Amino acid sequence: MKQLRVFMDFTRAFYLLVLLTGVILLFYSPLTPAGYLMVGWVFYNLLKEGGREQRRKEEERRQEEERRKKLEAEKTRRKEEERRKFEEEQTAKGLLKFKGDWLPESEVKKLLAVEHDVENDFQSFDAFEFEEFVAGLFTAMGYETELTNKTGDYGIDVIAERKNKGRGINDVVAIQVKHYGEGHNVGNRDVQRLLGSMRLSSVKANKGILITTTDFTRQAEEQAEGTDVELWNGEYLREMVVKYLIDKKVEEIKNGLP
Repeated sequence: MKQLRVFMDFTRAFYLLVLLTGVILLFYSPLTPAGYLMVGWVFYNLLKEGGREQRRKEEERRQEEERRKKLEAEKTRRKEEERRKFEEEQTAKGLLKFKGDWLPESEVKKLLAVEHDVENDFQSFDAFEFEEFVAGLFTAMGYETELTNKTGDYGIDVIAERKNKGRGINDVVAIQVKHYGEGHNVGNRDVQRLLGSMRLSSVKANKGILITTTDFTRQAEEQAEGTDVELWNGEYLREMVVKYLIDKKVEEIKNGLP
């Protein structure tokens, strides 16, 4: 390629010299028709060489761009191969990728438990955050959820809906949450309130769930018995959180899901 460039530069220099000689002769002595033809021929060849040079430069730019793209593609492929190999090695060691770090499964579960405040009985949440948390739990369970602070359904904090393919109808669950501290148990009046809200609500719930971070009084348990209301105390809530927000998340990580 370098030798070709030298030859092209020499050719253009020759044509320019001949053209300059022709122009000088044109001004200082009359040219014969053959002389005019020579000058025209030289000028034509100069234009042609200019076009060739332009095409040559364009071809060089194109080839350079192709080389650059190939180098980038190869670099990307190598990085991806190194990343895949590294992840396979970490997975073979029994580690899980969690928030950018590779950790043992037990450590991931501990971090998720802290994130969901399981060991602290969910006391780090305020009342509204706890409602959002419960809505997220039912979303993980396969429900479509809505916080009723937007709709104002009396006594219902979350509405969860899921299609029941076996029965051909939707399960609509009215959920009331009680974010209490230790020693403050939920009584039968809250069960009655939820039952009344289910009947009066426009959502037409076929099931109600009363959830608390603590426990229920004996009267509340008796009130709910034989009705469409389930009682979830703090212990059962923790079990559901572990099942759907921790163990399920760990399985998703194992399967490469975000």
